[in-house]
Amino acid sequence: MTADSHQTDIEIYIKTTTAEPLLAWLAQCFASSIPTEISSQGQKALRFEIPHSGSMLPITIMVQPVRGFCSLNIDSDNTPWTSDLALAQAFSRDTGLTVRCSDGLWHEGADPDAWIEISPQGEKHFLWKD
Repeated sequence: MTADSHQTDIEIYIKTTTAEPLLAWLAQCFASSIPTEISSQGQKALRFEIPHSGSMLPITIMVQPVRGFCSLNIDSDNTPWTSDLALAQAFSRDTGLTVRCSDGLWHEGADPDAWIEISPQGEKHFLWKD
């Protein structure tokens, strides 16, 4: 990935047990109300689209895919953030919540358990095994 390119699929994990902080933050970031038509799969997944730069961003929020965390996935390379880390840093800075993301793009030989945690105390690399 070059310095000016975007990941095509960004995902972060937020230390919260409800989707409300994610929905509020997205509405603030995009100056948009969250659609009232949100598809859900049993209360575990919320899927909707938000307008941004002439297109619609597909958003998925998973409620506790890992105990104590919700995930936010944006399946587009047309976001204000270039990477998982950039999204995680912005979310943590704006909300004060602890956020985790993978430590980079996957490649052959990469450790799938290598993560970065961003919190008000700073950033740290760690192995996340649940």
